[in-house]
Amino acid sequence: MSLLLSCLKFSVTTTIFLVAAFLAVVLFYPFPSVDQITKEWPLKTIEEYEHKMAPMMATRGVHLSFFPKKASWRKIKLSSGMEFNLLEGGKREGDANQKLLIFMHGYPESALLCWGRYLDHFIEKGYWVIAPDMRGFNESSKPLPDSVDLQQVMNYPKSFSFGDIKKYLSDLHRIAYYYTDKYYAQDYYLLVTEYAKRDRAIFITHDWGSGAANYVMREHPEIFEKLVTGVGNFLNSQFIKKQPLDFLKQLLKSWYIFFFQVLGVSDIAMSRDDFSFLLFFTGFDELGRQGRMSVEELNLWANHWRRNYVTATAIYRGIFRNSKPPQKIENKSVSVPILYIHGENDRYISSAPMYFFLENMLTEEARKQSSVFEVKNAPHWTQLYGEEIIPKIEKFISRDSA
Repeated sequence: MSLLLSCLKFSVTTTIFLVAAFLAVVLFYPFPSVDQITKEWPLKTIEEYEHKMAPMMATRGVHLSFFPKKASWRKIKLSSGMEFNLLEGGKREGDANQKLLIFMHGYPESALLCWGRYLDHFIEKGYWVIAPDMRGFNESSKPLPDSVDLQQVMNYPKSFSFGDIKKYLSDLHRIAYYYTDKYYAQDYYLLVTEYAKRDRAIFITHDWGSGAANYVMREHPEIFEKLVTGVGNFLNSQFIKKQPLDFLKQLLKSWYIFFFQVLGVSDIAMSRDDFSFLLFFTGFDELGRQGRMSVEELNLWANHWRRNYVTATAIYRGIFRNSKPPQKIENKSVSVPILYIHGENDRYISSAPMYFFLENMLTEEARKQSSVFEVKNAPHWTQLYGEEIIPKIEKFISRDSA
């Protein structure tokens, strides 16, 4: 008995020490700033980036333009009251057979930062493309509870009085309820059926865009013609039950999701020193040194974080406030063909949950039409490897479904 108590005491003490050490690092360690990180990056401007990528893209028949020239910004309002700020182009009036592509970005991205460089290529191939900023991001709606002042929340409590701190934490908690599964399912269902007036669309997603697509597919599978899921993670109860060790590995990779639940502390840690920890957390330094990102682009990301951090991060907090738990899907019941794109060196998402989904959840016909593409030596940000990704997407979506 004494041995058991000693082991328990040691475990608790070790856990407390590790948590305290982690908090000390994220709250006080001087992470490098944007200027410090980008000092040795070879590409300073987006123009230099496009010039470097052009030959590589041309050999694969790909057209890349960071700022799309054939798509334009629009602001639309759905019957739910949701306003989407979106990039749209390529629509042929009166052509009911034209394929519709819906691009869904991830965190902490935007429609432009994630997918803007892809849009001209697919418009030139004859597709109608729509790439919205998700709720809480950029100029799309940022739904809030009554009595919540977003600007005040972004600037932390007015004082360190008990009342102000309590209201600040309460506001962060309440905001998350407007960024749950049911709202994402509604947003994209209405975008396709009400705004685009289509029965179905092809969804092309990355990161949290894949997670949101999972919410949509759970509620409205009928609007999916095909799905491209970049670094997706379709957790479901069968995977958790049958592959508990793989589930545990994913939980460890998802440490940041649990950190985001520590209201206030995570906000201060992520945003301190002009978001230096969030910048470090993304791992963009390696991409910049490789010439896959320019200093100008990173500054666009940084400005995006400064304006959207609170409502963008609410998507993670909404996970624990969703209307439904990870779903129990019947075997062989999903009839949507899927292209799964995964980065070989992804530090946040393991491939096991998605492989399980593809192997066990799809109908036989959908499984035959589905495929997996692993981007060698790529981190989480696979969309920055357009010379490899775009041809795979194009081939997948151009095949006729049975």
